[in-house]
Amino acid sequence: MGYLVVYYSRTGNTKKVGHKIAEMLKCEEKEIFDKKNREGTLGFLRGGWDAWREKKTEIYNKLKKPINHDHFIIGTPVWAGKPSPAIRTYIKRRKQNFKDVSFFCTHGGSGGEKTFDEMENLVGQKPVESLELSEDDLKKENLDEKVKEFVEGIKNKG
Repeated sequence: MGYLVVYYSRTGNTKKVGHKIAEMLKCEEKEIFDKKNREGTLGFLRGGWDAWREKKTEIYNKLKKPINHDHFIIGTPVWAGKPSPAIRTYIKRRKQNFKDVSFFCTHGGSGGEKTFDEMENLVGQKPVESLELSEDDLKKENLDEKVKEFVEGIKNKG
């Protein structure tokens, strides 16, 4: 089965998790970049505002290979209880290519369930697996174990 891990990461947390997932699945990863400046406090506030208003944005990535994967693992930070505008844009552009999907998100404290519900609505299908990680989870020693459980769930249902 061809897996692809796709994520957007403003601070590096979602990228860290996406990279671990790709390593465990031994698959490609694709980082999505937002052309809007999301750096610093002002970028954070604008990002939350755009996410809350369900705005799309201009995106790009460095991996320009054709889309021919069976299972897309899509990751996003949670902003205002919603997926980032970059991931919203990616899903809207690529959802016709999705056979199976799984979701992961990182957040400062809450909002993962709402984010996954919205992503499911955008994609038009239920995820095979989902993984929600708080900032505290990212600092714990059992992070690898949580990611491993997520990956095993994907493999067992795939």
